[in-house]
Amino acid sequence: MLSDLGQVFQRELGREPGSSNGGVTPTELTRAAVRSLGCASGAGVTLFGAQLPVPLGASSDEVMRAELIQATLGDGPCLDAARRGSPVLVDQAGLSRDWPVYHEQLVAQTSLRAVVVLPLGGEEGIFAALSIYTRRSSFTDLPPLEVVNEGIGAQVGEALLSAPAGPEEVERSEALTGDGERHRTRVEVWRAVAGLMAATDLSSDDALAVLRGYALTHDLSIDRLGQQLISREVTTSDVLDC
Repeated sequence: MLSDLGQVFQRELGREPGSSNGGVTPTELTRAAVRSLGCASGAGVTLFGAQLPVPLGASSDEVMRAELIQATLGDGPCLDAARRGSPVLVDQAGLSRDWPVYHEQLVAQTSLRAVVVLPLGGEEGIFAALSIYTRRSSFTDLPPLEVVNEGIGAQVGEALLSAPAGPEEVERSEALTGDGERHRTRVEVWRAVAGLMAATDLSSDDALAVLRGYALTHDLSIDRLGQQLISREVTTSDVLDC
């Protein structure tokens, strides 16, 4: 049974356009997360790739800058949460103490000052993180971390593993062999989205639309495309050249 916060998040997510067709995007998930927490100023989703963390979506341009700073430096609370496999809450003093370079750039480029990071994943491993920011030096009126993680983090993680397949893809989707393969396939789809973003400066929404367009013109489900990306039958370049 969902907690009160989990129910609030579901209601807020229901206000996003993608919720009506089962195709919510990372940006929509971050906006719903922010509205669910009155103390939040912004949120972003970062995908952990084989080499570099890649910002996948954000509730604002300012949050995207914060996510890009951390990805560029290769260090910060987001990566720390991924290594720990548990939520991290850091106020401004903690950022300054533990990640001084990141803190310096964050203050110079944004008005964000403190962050909660929720690692996303499960038995198959951590594949992404949801970072929730505030402009205050520390969070006020924030529910306990375990409540935020279960009410918002768990739902965001599950949505990301389901989101790429809208109703059209579901109708044409081949059955996957199990939850593990489903996890790997969907993560590979998001990695392809991240690759397109890096190669073209597309937003995550537009990059996902490109993948869906490729799948449609090649009579593939988004899941099958994910499997082909895993096996290297299809590459990011193939998708871009389509």
